[in-house]
Amino acid sequence: MSIFQTPSHPTRSRGESPETGGTSGRLLAFLLLALLLSRPLQGVEPAGSPTVLEDFEGTAPSKAVPLWHWRWTAEEKELTARTTSVMRESLPGATQHGIRVRVTAPLPRSPEWITIWNTRADYLPPEATAVRFRAKVASGSFTLTCGSATAYFACSDVWAKPVTLHEGDWTTVEFSLLQGLERNFRRAIFSSESPVIQYTRWIQEPLRLMLESSSQGELWID
Repeated sequence: MSIFQTPSHPTRSRGESPETGGTSGRLLAFLLLALLLSRPLQGVEPAGSPTVLEDFEGTAPSKAVPLWHWRWTAEEKELTARTTSVMRESLPGATQHGIRVRVTAPLPRSPEWITIWNTRADYLPPEATAVRFRAKVASGSFTLTCGSATAYFACSDVWAKPVTLHEGDWTTVEFSLLQGLERNFRRAIFSSESPVIQYTRWIQEPLRLMLESSSQGELWID
């Protein structure tokens, strides 16, 4: 998962409606400040040199755990325990180990976003402007985003413009941290009229990779 810096501007919102905008490979338009799923984030390195978040290289496979959300009923948790799994293991075409996500039955429709993976990135450089990683949908389709709660919006959540992937080969997924950002209004009284949706400077909880509840099939993340 990579983070880049570029002279773009934060997403501007009009009232309560976030503006929608645009936003292993490179974009020449970016000055690299990477945050790859490789080793713990230990600070900002010079542009052009990756800063690694989690390392799947040489790590042992993990036990499968189901997707889970505190708002699900006991029956929904029982269903997802049987029909979903997330585990770290060797994947064909991955550098070494990666994350395999299986969803074999429709997920509960609420909430809309379910966490796949909690990173340890509770700090992002203010210059960070994009998140990038490799993924492959082995079957079905998955809609993904990343984000978390922010202090600026007082516990409301901010997330990147979602990306939908369909069955196919390995591809590079990129989420802009400036353009096309969206938010909810769990604490709508705070900053509800802010003209800007900002994320990197106000991250309050570790960045999470999430899937939309309509996703189903098998997803690989390198």
